[in-house]
Amino acid sequence: MGSLLDNMIKKVILFANRAAVSSVFVLVGALPAFSQSSVSKAALNMALLKAAGHNRLAEVKALLAQGADPNTKVPASNSIASGYTPIMLLALHPKVDAATIQALQKAGGDINAVDSTGETALMNASTIGAASVIRVLLARGAKVDIVDPDGDSALMTAASSGWDDIVQLLLDHGAKVNIQDSYRNTALFLTANGGHGPSALMQKLYTKRVHVMQMLLSKGANVNLKGKNGATPLMLASYYGNVEMVKALLKQHADVTARDARGKTALQIAIKRNQSQEVLHLLTSAGAKE
Repeated sequence: MGSLLDNMIKKVILFANRAAVSSVFVLVGALPAFSQSSVSKAALNMALLKAAGHNRLAEVKALLAQGADPNTKVPASNSIASGYTPIMLLALHPKVDAATIQALQKAGGDINAVDSTGETALMNASTIGAASVIRVLLARGAKVDIVDPDGDSALMTAASSGWDDIVQLLLDHGAKVNIQDSYRNTALFLTANGGHGPSALMQKLYTKRVHVMQMLLSKGANVNLKGKNGATPLMLASYYGNVEMVKALLKQHADVTARDARGKTALQIAIKRNQSQEVLHLLTSAGAKE
C-alpha cells in the first residue's frame, strides 16, 4: 500500500511540473532554431526560456552565446509561470541537469531570482516536492532562508506539505527553524496545522508531517512560539486531535498552561473539540488543568 501511495503522490508532482512547463511552451509557440546571426533579443530570450524548459544544454549554451539574457522572465500574461527565469523553468524539469544551470550561472543567471509572486526556484521546488531538483539547486548555491512577501521560507512550505525528505535537505543546509511569517507562523506551527482523515493517503501524509515535526524539534524549533492569535503548536495539535504530535511536543516540554488570545489552553481547546481521551490524558498527565 505504501508503494502505491508514493506513486500516486509522485504522479501529482509530475503533473504539476508538466503543467507549469507546458504553459510556457504554449506561450513561446513554435520558434525557429535561431541559427541565424541576426535575430531580435526578445526572440532569443523566448527561445532560451523554451530551451531551458526542455533542459536542452546545447541550445541553452548556443542562445547564451548569441546574447540571450540568462535572467529573462516569462511575461506576466502567463498566469502559471509569470516571472519565471530559465533557471526556474529548469527547476520544474524532473531530470534537471546541473550543467545547464551552471551554464546559465556562468552567463550571469541568478539562481536566487524571484518570480512574480516573490518565490525562488528553491521555493517552487519545495512546494511541489521535487527533492532531486532541490539537491541540484542547493549544490549550485541556492539560498535556503529567502522568504516570499508573506514571510514564508522554503522550509516552511516543505514542512506544511509534509515533504520530510526536503525538510531534511534544507535543515542539512542550515535552514533556520524559527523564522516567522507575516502571521507569526513557524515551520513547526504549520506542520501542526491540519488533521488526518480516515483514508490511507491522509494517514500517510499525517505520518510524514509527524516525522517533519520530529526533525524540526531536533534542530531546536521553539515549541512555545505563538502564532498571530496566540496559538501554540500544542494547541493546534490538540485542536486536531493529533496524538503523535501532542506526544512529540510534550516530550520537548511544550507549555500546557499557555493561553491563546481568547484565554484558552490546549486542554480547553481539546475538550471543546471533543477530542479523544488519549489526547486529554496526555495533556492532563503533563500538568494541564481545566
